[in-house]
Amino acid sequence: MEIAKKITLMTRRYSTLLLWICIAIFISALFIVVACKYAAFGYDAIDLGIYSQVFFNSSHGALFEFSVHPHSYLGDHVELFILLLLPFYALLKSPLTLLALQIIAVAIAAVPLYSIARRLLPEHWSLAIVLAYLCNPFVLNMAFFEFHLLPFAIPLLMAAFYFYREKRLAWFLVFSVLALSVREDVPLVIGMFGVLAAIDRRRLRWILPPIIISGVWFIAAFKLTGYFSGYDTYKFLAFYSWLGSTPGEIVHNALFKPWLVLRQIMSANNLLLVIGLLLPLGALPLLKTRYLIPAALITAQLFLATVSSTIVLQTHYPSLIIPFLFIACVFSLATVLSATPRATRLAQFARRNRLIVLAVFGMAVVYSFLTFSPAVSSAKFVATGQHRNESTTVKRNAIAPIQEGDAVVASYEFLPALAQRKHLYPLHYLFLGVQQYSDKPYIVTEPIDTAVVNFQDFVTYYIQTGNISSYRDHYRSGAGRILSLINENRLGLASLTDSIARYDRNAQPVAKLVDLPNAVSASATAVETTGNQLLRITAWDRIAALPDHEALAVLPLALYWEKSGNLAEDYAMEVVFRTANGKAASTEYYPIGYGIFPPSVWIVDTTVQTNHWFLIPRECKKSSCNAELTVVSLRGYYGLDGIRSTKLEITQRQSIGPTVTIPAPDR
Repeated sequence: MEIAKKITLMTRRYSTLLLWICIAIFISALFIVVACKYAAFGYDAIDLGIYSQVFFNSSHGALFEFSVHPHSYLGDHVELFILLLLPFYALLKSPLTLLALQIIAVAIAAVPLYSIARRLLPEHWSLAIVLAYLCNPFVLNMAFFEFHLLPFAIPLLMAAFYFYREKRLAWFLVFSVLALSVREDVPLVIGMFGVLAAIDRRRLRWILPPIIISGVWFIAAFKLTGYFSGYDTYKFLAFYSWLGSTPGEIVHNALFKPWLVLRQIMSANNLLLVIGLLLPLGALPLLKTRYLIPAALITAQLFLATVSSTIVLQTHYPSLIIPFLFIACVFSLATVLSATPRATRLAQFARRNRLIVLAVFGMAVVYSFLTFSPAVSSAKFVATGQHRNESTTVKRNAIAPIQEGDAVVASYEFLPALAQRKHLYPLHYLFLGVQQYSDKPYIVTEPIDTAVVNFQDFVTYYIQTGNISSYRDHYRSGAGRILSLINENRLGLASLTDSIARYDRNAQPVAKLVDLPNAVSASATAVETTGNQLLRITAWDRIAALPDHEALAVLPLALYWEKSGNLAEDYAMEVVFRTANGKAASTEYYPIGYGIFPPSVWIVDTTVQTNHWFLIPRECKKSSCNAELTVVSLRGYYGLDGIRSTKLEITQRQSIGPTVTIPAPDR
């Protein structure tokens, strides 16, 4: 008891200092992780690349301009808050600056949350709420996954609620307008403050302004994005296409076919979303659902969108819900700890069993932090130095020669590092040939100086679009578009290691990726084939390393292929490096023919040679590894890993023929 009293006294005396210490630790720890993730090219979901280019161009006077999509950024989102962040970005024009600003915004939300809690709770419980917020898995997810403006709304919405609670209308409106400037869907939250005010029996000056301002802002932003995108409508209505293809159809079907909406809302996916959001707080916010009202419409928006609950919880999507989960949690804790007689039956039950309720809350916070959050995985990532491995070195070397003014085409993971330029184009849009959520052609008229390609992206393209009817034709013609891009811009292969290649204008090619030899090399090792294989490796041979490989451990191989008939799909090549004790040191999937010369265009019964320089994993430096090559049919999807980078999740793998084993080279 004495220890408890001392802790209570200390938190009362040093509560503000402890608050800022927690915030400082949060910012420092997270920045170390995101800096390492950035160094490892882990920001591979395009968003950081988009924002980096928007901020870079805007800081040079070209407001909201970017080339990733062929229109102003205002055609994507109305995020005028960017203008307020530009002076900070201008101090150091780097994607890391944006990531640091995002972490600070998420962390600083603890200040208004603490101020709200102090009005209702003892100091130590107010600090406990702050710790629960800073350890919340969804708060950490949004800080680790890419960069977005939505997390900047969290401190603004919490501050708006603080002044709403304090009945200071002017400051409430100031922070509400600032929050509105973050993104076009924030009005769905601010407008519901008017509903909360009506329930709280506030005067009209509290009810009408948030509803009117939000309504006008929402309609204006909706029209603005359609105008700037050239789509004539809000492009992200694609998430609700199950209700219709136009805003009119969506509204009509929602009103006159309510069973469709009800079925979507009551889906298992949305049930998992609700459970996921509530679990880290032990479902405590349900004791004070009134304070969840501002998040009602934005929650409905997520319910109606065709997005996996796992992706929602692991990314920035819960940003506008998080403030009110914690505000409701504060009021729920106040109810549990209070001795006032007025309370609902549920609240009275919680009060009678407060020790159990508080224990569940505490365990939920700790358990979710250790299991659902990226904290443990990120600590391992930094501690094991994965941001300094050979793969990172290869990628860094590939982009090092690129000049600031070069017009660049790049694969996903290279976009952020190359975004500080006027002309940057994602490889995947050029491959598909259409704009985002549209059938409009994606056309690049600017001469391209350099293309940085991760050929493993072609496996991604197949898994994401190759079996989707609306994209199948675009996928089938994608390889031809990339070859045309290379040829029309006179791009030569300047470097290649594993799947990472750089093409430079007028460069002399350092190697041939694919060849049509007159005969298999005399030194090649033949491969026995069994059964009727439509696509098979007939032989393999060791070839010379390239000049860039002097400091790297690579396995140079020539593979000889034959196709005996038409293929039903584009297969991949699985490459496993296996140690002497049978452990898989690495497993990677590569497109056959590097994706730009797929087997679908090969001539039947003709020998095709593909040349490879596979990067040997670190584990194989201590113990020699054999390489196992298998032609496979893949099905799967892309999720997020422990540091919230993209990750291929294989749901179906079928071997197409036997595995070819390449013995470890003599040392």
